[in-house]
Amino acid sequence: MQRIHFDKLSVDWVRVTLLIASALCILIGYGMIFNYENGLISAFGFLIQIFILSRIFWYKNFVQWNKKGIVIKTNSFKSKTITFEDIKTTIPKKDVIKLELQSRSDKKIKLRNIHEDDINRLIRILVEHSHAKFIDQRSTVNSISTS
Repeated sequence: MQRIHFDKLSVDWVRVTLLIASALCILIGYGMIFNYENGLISAFGFLIQIFILSRIFWYKNFVQWNKKGIVIKTNSFKSKTITFEDIKTTIPKKDVIKLELQSRSDKKIKLRNIHEDDINRLIRILVEHSHAKFIDQRSTVNSISTS
């Protein structure tokens, strides 16, 4: 079973420090602060930004979210970007989560070979942040009628 790497976009000191260092390197490299141009310093600033923004490509299964929306990449190179306010219904099924959206066509997230804990965490994130209706169709319980 494969794991999903979860990344909540929030203000943490590492990300803020790297962004400030990147901006300073770019500004110093172009001569806007000390009136000294150096292409190597500005290139280093852009490399820091590439490092920060390329994290989605490091993992096969990746979920990144903030309070507005979510980016989900599972079992493929392409990702799906969804705003939370657009989600009307969340329907988890076997190996698939179906999201019924208000403005567009429905989205299906394939979850084949994904660890069950990660599937549950993804569903929890989708339901908590979107306030969507939740219909669980993963297991069917056969009821025995007594006569």
